[in-house]
Parts: sequence; structure tokens; C-alpha cells
Amino acid sequence: LSQFYTHMQLFDQAIKSLQTSMEIASSRSDTLSIGWIYNSMGNIYSDYDFYDLATESYLKSNEILKSLRHINADYPLINLASVYRDQLKFAEAESLYVDFLSRLDPEQIPRNSVIFNNMGLLRLEQKRYRESIEFFVQALAFKYRQGKPLHIANTYNNLTQAYTGLEDFEE
Repeated sequence: LSQFYTHMQLFDQAIKSLQTSMEIASSRSDTLSIGWIYNSMGNIYSDYDFYDLATESYLKSNEILKSLRHINADYPLINLASVYRDQLKFAEAESLYVDFLSRLDPEQIPRNSVIFNNMGLLRLEQKRYRESIEFFVQALAFKYRQGKPLHIANTYNNLTQAYTGLEDFEE
């Protein structure tokens, strides 16, 4: 329901929906759901540029998921790195991405494709076009293994932006 409200640009309803979900999950001591609800709240706060609240939500989500030793505990931090990138806090974003890259698991294809793509976006924002291209190419390798055409197309779009930055229109 919160995604619907977010799509309709109804911020207050989206947050209220997640708060209701949080109350239900808390009453059931469903710690895993609480962790993911915090992540969802971070996504909404980020969409509306409430970066401090997004940061707080992502950190809570990560803390909970790590305490559960959840395989995707890094996802809130991947989202947090994007918040840092949106705020032009490149050093903070890069620190997280470098940490993720140092712990790549070849079996976590969706995670890896996101990390490489987002690192490419960071380099693109920094106008480090050749480096961004290298990351986008690596992201594509994982995205082809996923077989999701929209994700592949988005990464090609990112590549196009990098080549445009280089003024290399033949690529």
C-alpha cells in the first residue's frame, strides 16, 4: 500500500501505511519485517529528499538485518550510499561502495549488479567517465545473468551518458 501512495505522491499516507505495518510487526515481534519496514521508510524519505530521516531509517534497517544475520543486510546501506550520492557526499558514498566491492559474492547477482551500476553512477556524477564505463560494463555482465531487460536497458542508458560525457558518440 505504501508503494501505491508513493507512486501517487501521497507522502503522508505512505508513511502512515508503513507506521501501521510497523505497529503490526512490532505486536507480533516480527523483527525481520521491522527491519524491512525501516528500509521502505528510508526509500520514501529519500524519494522526498528527507535525507536525515532516510539515513536514520536505513541505518536502523541495516542494524536489525545484521543482528538477524540476514543475507541481504547490506541493501539498506546500498540505499544509503545512493542517498549520499544524491546529496553530493561522494566520499561517504564511495566508502560504502568500496566496502561492498571488497566483499563481493559471485552468487549474489542482483546485489552485485546494483553495486557496480551505482558505483558507475557515482563516477558519472564525478565526471570520471572512463571509470564509470568500467563499472557499467561490469554491471551489465551481472544484469545479463539476471535476464531483466529493463535493468539492462537502464545500464545501457547510463553507459550512453558516460560516452556522451567523453564526447565519444561512436560508442
